Amino acid sequence: MSGIDKRAHRRRKFERQKKLYIFSAIFVAVFLVSGVSAKLLTKTSRPKSINTVTSVSKGSSVMEIAVEKTTVDATEEPQTEATGETAVQTTAETTAAEPETTQARISGSADLTTAGAAPSAPVTETGTEPLTTDVPTTDIPATDAPTTAAPTTAAPTTEAPTDAPAPVKSISTVKGFHKSLVRESRAVDKSYFNDAVFLGDSRQRDCVIYNGLPSSVNYSYVSLSVSTVRTRKVATYNGQKMSPFDALKKNKNFKKVYLMFGTNECGWPSPEGFIKLYSALIDDIRAMNPKAVIYVQSIPPVTKKVSQNSKNGTTKANIDRLNGYILKMADEKGVNYLDVASVMTNSEGYLPNDAAADGIHPNRKYSQIWFHYLETHTSKK
Repeated sequence: MSGIDKRAHRRRKFERQKKLYIFSAIFVAVFLVSGVSAKLLTKTSRPKSINTVTSVSKGSSVMEIAVEKTTVDATEEPQTEATGETAVQTTAETTAAEPETTQARISGSADLTTAGAAPSAPVTETGTEPLTTDVPTTDIPATDAPTTAAPTTAAPTTEAPTDAPAPVKSISTVKGFHKSLVRESRAVDKSYFNDAVFLGDSRQRDCVIYNGLPSSVNYSYVSLSVSTVRTRKVATYNGQKMSPFDALKKNKNFKKVYLMFGTNECGWPSPEGFIKLYSALIDDIRAMNPKAVIYVQSIPPVTKKVSQNSKNGTTKANIDRLNGYILKMADEKGVNYLDVASVMTNSEGYLPNDAAADGIHPNRKYSQIWFHYLETHTSKK
């Protein structure tokens, strides 16, 4: 092979090798670029995954907080006498709660002292008026009272407090002969109540207003109890604010007094303490007007739902028990006992579900049933 041919052969061989090197270099470059790209894609995708998880976690946390907040809000009850009444109160006197669509309970302390003025319709409330559990400041017999004050929000785990005395069965069921129990008689005219005074809690206040008593004096107020009747300045007499008890003292014309207490005292640790203050109130009313006819009324029932879910002692067991003590007190004090609960109680001993939107305050229909009982149960003494 000549020198020229050898050079041509080496040149072609070099060109082939050059192409092979270039192709190999391109292949390696592509491989490296692909690897690097895959790593970059992996790195960039990881933060997105982490952010997604974090977002879900944060979302779950927010949801949990929202649920927790809703749960807490649901357990808080406005003071509207439960409760609450008004509830309820609220309604407490409560509400356990007393939302009512058409006939709601009355709140506030509007004065009804103007003779002949027709009372306005009850004001609708959306809240519940919780029943108060004011513990009297006077001494309570130590037999049933705990060493510490009764908490205002403690709920009995059962219908009757574990430390409460057993109900007085023969009295709470109003069986047998009781000299204080007013028997049924011919219905009186509404004018019979023109010289009457009504002193008590919001259930009685509602009853007076629903029945439009024109000339009666209504000293019944939300959350009023035997421990606050002398101190709460919610009554108005001659334009001045004073306690219902003081307003009653200034009223010289009353000849009949209708008393309604006990619902707000259901959570008290000692029924004897309640009766002690109730008896003292009766004695003082007698001192004001010895000739006045005094009526004490039984505590109206509550619905089964309210009784089972009460957080302030407003249960059927406690109501029956206190009614027994009230009847016994009436026998001993020589005043008239009106068993108004008997016309508002179903076969199980509860307030019917249709009787009160909040399960505590009787609506207009049942307030009229209540008042008809008063018209047909009057004392001659």
